[in-house]
Amino acid sequence: MKLSRRDFLKLSSLLPLALLPGADVGSRGYRAPLGTPNILILVFDALSAKNMSLYGYPRPNTPNLSRAAEKGTVFHQHFAGGNFTIPGTASLLTGAYPWSHRAFHMYGETTTAFQTRNIFELFRETHRTFAYSHNPFVNVLLQQFQHGIRDYLGPAGLELFTASLADRSGRDFTALSQAEYLVLWKEDGPASFLLSRLFRTWRLREEARLGREYAEEFPVGVPNSIISYYTLEDAMDWIKTQVTGQGEPFMGYVHLLPPHFPYTPRQDFLGKFTDGWNPSPKPESAFSERRDEVFLGQQRRQYDEFIAYCDAEFGRLYDDLEKAGALDNTILVLTSDHGEMFERGLWAHSNPTLYEPLLRVPLVIWTPGGQAGHITQPTSCTDLLPSLLAAAGMPAPPWVEGQNFFDAVPLRASRAIYSMELSRNAKTAPLAKGSFAIIRDGFKLTRYTGYEGIETFSELYDLNDDPEERANLFPASPAILHSLGEELDDNIAAADHRMAQ
Repeated sequence: MKLSRRDFLKLSSLLPLALLPGADVGSRGYRAPLGTPNILILVFDALSAKNMSLYGYPRPNTPNLSRAAEKGTVFHQHFAGGNFTIPGTASLLTGAYPWSHRAFHMYGETTTAFQTRNIFELFRETHRTFAYSHNPFVNVLLQQFQHGIRDYLGPAGLELFTASLADRSGRDFTALSQAEYLVLWKEDGPASFLLSRLFRTWRLREEARLGREYAEEFPVGVPNSIISYYTLEDAMDWIKTQVTGQGEPFMGYVHLLPPHFPYTPRQDFLGKFTDGWNPSPKPESAFSERRDEVFLGQQRRQYDEFIAYCDAEFGRLYDDLEKAGALDNTILVLTSDHGEMFERGLWAHSNPTLYEPLLRVPLVIWTPGGQAGHITQPTSCTDLLPSLLAAAGMPAPPWVEGQNFFDAVPLRASRAIYSMELSRNAKTAPLAKGSFAIIRDGFKLTRYTGYEGIETFSELYDLNDDPEERANLFPASPAILHSLGEELDDNIAAADHRMAQ
């Protein structure tokens, strides 16, 4: 009898993760206190709250999440720590901003200290920690944090096909990925010319084979990270094997690449939003890529369809876990590492800007007992770690920069929240270049500095009256600018001082 991949994943619920291929399992004979909650964190990569009907977006692309959210707590002003994967994910996992953990490059590594200052390390003695990611850059971080991850399913664990040797190795992912790029993917170097051409021929042949196999289910292509292919269905089935029927508390982190580009939804979501709707254009950014409104509208529609596919698979997972009783003692978190952009002449998130579509991400938390509610005060991704620690009865360490939002004391609307793009700085150098945003008292100040050919400039928006960021108040509000600017400068200087010590 031949089992399909999906049937295998369902049957694997009978086996511990240690027996699954690609797993790296440690053993500790610990016992958590009776009643300790499980924790499951689901990250949908590049999911912007501004493009979700849960948060008022006009296209109904998250009906299942909206239904499930009636039993959870919805956070309405939740901000990522950065505008692309590495800084956003590192801040979520460490509870610290990029100016502290310093993972702000594409293949970014945290400082040595933060390789043991993360959510896995803090929960490893009380929970069975496990992790998986579709996104190769997230695996750069997970490999750094492996000491705290009891069960790490490497990237090849759920892939239908990968063109990456690093994915298959399960070790030294960062170094192997960079070497692969130089030798196999980069075609303009004399040393790699022949190998890269042979590799490209093989890769295209295998991708064509996979495309034919899944042509009916995914007519525009199987979901992929350019080098690796997978389906959300397989990932959701695997998650169920890890959270149902477990005899010890778990803390799991699963990072799913959809709805990140390329936008390749399942067949039943193609054409779902051919309604002709487009938002009103906004002024072009100083970093505009000159993307026209027709292109942006097409990409936005495909992105919305991909979100609808993610929503359907999340809804299936949520219903299955609820029926199995797996949520009775589980804190379930749904969030994202950053957003996506379809305005101001810019597309996706490979740009230096810090506008709301890139920074405002979803956060919904379901807790045992089904307490429901809405948090409208601004929150940061750095708040998640101390909040989960508090829910498990554990104190937050002093290096955490976030705040426990489960505290009975209401969140302070006047506290400052930060986000930044620092990839042009050396890891240990003073932060002289980049984009810095501070959000406080309903205002958002963003400063752009050190960009070639562009003089330092700032933008100030009143997010309460102008959530779409159309009216730049700079420099018309000197008192607000001075207050926000001074606080931002003080924190940058403090971060530089800590790094210099």
